Amino acid sequence: MRTFPNLTEPKKTDFIELINYSGDDTFNLITQNLIPKSIEQTTALSNQFKLYSGVVLCQKIYEFCRAYINYRFDKEGTEQIRLPRRTWSDRQKGVDCEDFTIFISSILHNLKVNHTIKMVDFGQGWQHIYVVVSDIVLDPVQDKFNYEDTYEIAREYDYKFSQLGSLGRSLSITSSEKQFVQQVQLELERNEKHNKRSIENLLVNLESRTKRISKNSQN
Repeated sequence: MRTFPNLTEPKKTDFIELINYSGDDTFNLITQNLIPKSIEQTTALSNQFKLYSGVVLCQKIYEFCRAYINYRFDKEGTEQIRLPRRTWSDRQKGVDCEDFTIFISSILHNLKVNHTIKMVDFGQGWQHIYVVVSDIVLDPVQDKFNYEDTYEIAREYDYKFSQLGSLGRSLSITSSEKQFVQQVQLELERNEKHNKRSIENLLVNLESRTKRISKNSQN
């Protein structure tokens, strides 16, 4: 296994342990603070993925994580968060979903790939976090590539790249809204008959739902 210059001996600041934490606070910490800090730690590693794009890129990153980094739950009652150097150091011992998320997002930042950080609630509070690239689920915790468990509600944070760099945007979306979007996509893929007005109505409905979700997430 080759070594990567930036993934050297971890520093104390590469490991954060939270007690009495909230899922929302953890999500904000990861997306707005820890991921930006982690980017420089995977610059060398990211080079080995430069030749790939789209679903192939996602699969290569997924396979790399599955092959070299073990998964394990955090200790009950605590949230142990690792930046890439610490994740790489603890790869045999195992790391949790938020560590995979930071690790993968830092790689995608170096490759300037638009992606979303997604935290989901299965009905008992915020329980899982992972990366989505377009419609591709990038979650090494899962045994299957591009697989996503059914959830009740999700919170999302988008990283969009432009000439100005990475722009973050937070969004919450429920399963019902996700199903609506999927239904529109499915109808169009099936080539069901839609006249101009019916398609416009679908888009207006979708836009109004999106604005409502965005407004609620800001309140």
